[in-house]
Amino acid sequence: MDILDLLPPDETTVQGLKLYQHHFTNARELIVTLRAPEAEQAERLAGELAVRLRQHPNLVEEVTWQPPWMETPEQLGELLGWLWFNQPEEFFGTLINRLAPDRLKPVLDQTKEMLATSMSPMDLARRSFDPFDLLTMRALSNFSGISMDQGQQMFASSDGKVQLLYVRSALDLTSYRSCESWLKSIHAAVAELQASPSKADWKGIVIGYTGRPVFVEEIATSMQHDMSHSVLEPQ
Repeated sequence: MDILDLLPPDETTVQGLKLYQHHFTNARELIVTLRAPEAEQAERLAGELAVRLRQHPNLVEEVTWQPPWMETPEQLGELLGWLWFNQPEEFFGTLINRLAPDRLKPVLDQTKEMLATSMSPMDLARRSFDPFDLLTMRALSNFSGISMDQGQQMFASSDGKVQLLYVRSALDLTSYRSCESWLKSIHAAVAELQASPSKADWKGIVIGYTGRPVFVEEIATSMQHDMSHSVLEPQ
């Protein structure tokens, strides 16, 4: 049973929460926040935390703590291949002609010349790992205004001192008791990491939790506490 079903159904707040939970949240997703004094420390420890949580496949299905193309760059290649394959025939034909075996060297020479003379930080950053200019296509027409680390904004604050990890449960969190049990296991895994031999790195680190599992567990625990006290209190 959803914990919201225990609340008055005619309350607009309850109705709004149900709509938000149904359309905008992942029922099995937990958001973990990590705050550190320094940005470099926050990013490094977020990576360590992601690795530790992934070591519990019975609890965690997936942990995302940075843009996928930064952690697994090969996925970007697969995406580009799919995008090019689905381009109109004339554009795909242009790519085939441009990358014909006898034209590869001139293309690479042109890239070397551009890297040696360009004053554009975007060109230098992009073409150094995209020497064949595969990112230039209609489907990515706005890419020139996007930096490769722009997606990091979904995972870190502007100063980098706060990092976000999106943790997807390997279990179906269908009840508040399952949410409570799962969260206790996640807290234990995090505490285990903080108590590791390198625990000095974790001094001053603040860990927070939010998302649907936390919401359900906190509301249910509060309701259970209030109801038990109201029953036990003398009339």
